[in-house]
Amino acid sequence: MKRLLFIVFLTIAILGCEKIYGPPVPFYQERSIRVICFYSEKVEQERLTLRICETLRVIETNENYQKIGGSNEYGAYQFTKSTWDYWNEKLLSYPLDWTLPHHQDLLAYKKVLFLVEQNYSPSEIAAIWNCGEPDWRGRKGINRYGVPYNVPYYVYKFERHFYTLN
Repeated sequence: MKRLLFIVFLTIAILGCEKIYGPPVPFYQERSIRVICFYSEKVEQERLTLRICETLRVIETNENYQKIGGSNEYGAYQFTKSTWDYWNEKLLSYPLDWTLPHHQDLLAYKKVLFLVEQNYSPSEIAAIWNCGEPDWRGRKGINRYGVPYNVPYYVYKFERHFYTLN
């Protein structure tokens, strides 16, 4: 008797779902829907990552791949050598030459993608890029090289450029 009640209940539940949600989706279609959703999410991450990289490149050096910064940073994204070495080892299995533009783009892309996948906002990524921390409020001063920094203004410049891109 319990088994019969269970079968009747299960049949009612399935038929009820069909009325609310439509007929059950075959497994292969359900899988393709999941793949499409996953693909769509990855495409959005890719677009966001590329927009963030472009914005960082513009506000750091106006796309100058040979620029040397006041704190010994180098390239379009103004990596210090120690930061370059750290992220290169963490994200890639082979060494990159930080003087080559396509290597600069690759490492910047990988680092930004890593931060996007950690669910940081574009503004937090800009702050991390500039000072190493996602919270930029009140971070102003002079670094150990005597170079003044103003992280809130950096994030403001980042946002102004980032949100004007299509």
